[in-house]
Amino acid sequence: MGLVFNGTVIPDKSASNYFSFNGTAVSSLYFNGTKVWSKWTGGSSKIVTATTTLVAGVDFPAYTLLSICLVGGGGSGTYSSVNGYGGYAGSVASSATISVPSGTSVSCTIGGQSGTTSFGSYLSAAGGATGGVGGNGGARTTCGGTGNDGTQVVYGNTVGYGGMSSGFSNGGVGGSGYYSAGTGGVGSGGGGVGYRTTGNPGSGGRGQINISW
Repeated sequence: MGLVFNGTVIPDKSASNYFSFNGTAVSSLYFNGTKVWSKWTGGSSKIVTATTTLVAGVDFPAYTLLSICLVGGGGSGTYSSVNGYGGYAGSVASSATISVPSGTSVSCTIGGQSGTTSFGSYLSAAGGATGGVGGNGGARTTCGGTGNDGTQVVYGNTVGYGGMSSGFSNGGVGGSGYYSAGTGGVGSGGGGVGYRTTGNPGSGGRGQINISW
């Protein structure tokens, strides 16, 4: 619940620092028998892995600055009779300045392969494109952490390149000849497949939203 004190809205997370009775911090405040504020006890972070709706003050503290890091869905790899290329990672977006009023519903969309991930209208990140990445194990760091591009696989004179890492996870490994390509992890691209006129390149990984306060 949002509480106004001396004209200032007190964040759910920190309001327990403002109010005490006889030197003891209080967990709830009532006005005319109606609860107007309760101490936030729901942890300090939340990870969203599937499309859902969150409510400020219920799923995360209201009137509190949130640190949000999200990633779109990774792109698929491609196959080719010569070289197959890995998919691009989804775009990564972050903010530490988002504050949501109490009771506000926020629609959280988790992008599938190449799909957009969004935290309501506050923040969004586009999905990654199909193919075009010559990944071979390089490290990438984002607000989601550190991951590695998928490694490449060589078959004769052909190469199956790995998918791009989003930082949240590793990219899918490349495939070539008899070697199958790997699926990208969270927000990462799938591996490409070389030496194939038909084939199944690696799929891109789903998006994700990391929230902390």
